[in-house]
Amino acid sequence: MSRQKRMKQGDTNFLKYVVPAIKEQFPGHWISTNGMILDYESGLDFIHVHLGKTTTISSRVWESFPMQHFAIRHYRTSAPDRPLEVSSRLEALKHNKWMTDFTIEGFVYRSRVYVAIIPTRHLWQVVDQHLDTLKDFCCSNENDMVIFRRVPFNLLGDDLVKVVMRF
Repeated sequence: MSRQKRMKQGDTNFLKYVVPAIKEQFPGHWISTNGMILDYESGLDFIHVHLGKTTTISSRVWESFPMQHFAIRHYRTSAPDRPLEVSSRLEALKHNKWMTDFTIEGFVYRSRVYVAIIPTRHLWQVVDQHLDTLKDFCCSNENDMVIFRRVPFNLLGDDLVKVVMRF
């Protein structure tokens, strides 16, 4: 699947499966930034608005068995020096630059959605402390592979919220 199709599919799955599962935590209106500069440059996937309050969200949705970790993009095999999520978010953390309010990861599997929610800054503080010990996994694209790092839920403490919902 092309990058654009993957992004569209992730966007659709978030709105179709994740948003209904987290409506108690996030009632209100969702706005996608799919394909916008906000998405590409800062990892802002959704803007959530409720009662005049705006919350920013980074998201990822997998159509797979639910894992007990967040996945963070480390590098591409075709361009290993090109900055991806790990380098840009750690740069933002270390220089106190803007980051989204929350990171939400969902897994759609066998008529259920499994969702994990964490304040983004907390997630990246943990990544900064443990980056060298986080395990890799890869996903193939049409031209190369993307290497992700796993951030195990057990490193994240009490700020982690999990939701499971049947659809």
